[in-house]
Amino acid sequence: MRLGFDLADQAPYPDLLPMLPPQEATRVLIAAGLQKVDIPSPTPDGLNSWRRRTDWNSGTADGHLHRDVWNLSEFAGLLRRTGRPDRQQWQGLYRIMQEKVWPNAYPAGVADAMPTLWRAYLDGGRGEMMRLGTPRVTQPVYDAFAVGDLVLGGCLVDIKVYADPAPALPEFMDQLLGYVLSDSADAFAIRSIGVYLGWHARLLTAELSEPLGCEQTQLVQSLTELRTAMRAIIRPEVQRARFYKHGTLPGPPGEHP
Repeated sequence: MRLGFDLADQAPYPDLLPMLPPQEATRVLIAAGLQKVDIPSPTPDGLNSWRRRTDWNSGTADGHLHRDVWNLSEFAGLLRRTGRPDRQQWQGLYRIMQEKVWPNAYPAGVADAMPTLWRAYLDGGRGEMMRLGTPRVTQPVYDAFAVGDLVLGGCLVDIKVYADPAPALPEFMDQLLGYVLSDSADAFAIRSIGVYLGWHARLLTAELSEPLGCEQTQLVQSLTELRTAMRAIIRPEVQRARFYKHGTLPGPPGEHP
């Protein structure tokens, strides 16, 4: 999430920030290098009116933002387990956690690691991610409400913080392909996948045709066929997730999930 706040060109995490007290959302966005601009916002919270400052230097970001984002990650985890959150209640819960829970809940190991990971990211990883291009999507949501990390210029990127990532690379690949195939409507136009290795400040990427074992010219057809098969496999989970999050009853057989 810390990298998402840094890479976003506008206010990220639209499901999370409206659940914060407005002054807290404003404080975090300003600390992350965004500013409110004079354009109409179609949402009542005004978050669509925030844009990246043109003079922003990520190296000057307030170090306290690391802790803020850690707390927001904990808060987001609770939020994802709630079907239909009430904004006023969650803003109140945020205040309670801010005053009673978070002052003593920042793990020492995380506090020690974050500056090192951040410096490595600024020195190497950030440039690699920026070169992937736009649009930059934070926390993309797929079928069955599976949640990814980033989509940067059509590349799905997952962030991993492993001292020795090599043994887990096949697992990372499976996870990324699962997300790609769960994007049944091709909403994010993903054509490549990547893993950012935080401790190594390295971004490993591959064209989607490589792990799918098809020619680039056959990619769209292969994705369509594989996503159709994936929909059949995950249909029960999609229906359960839809009902849980939105109260929508499962559709009749044959309905697109």
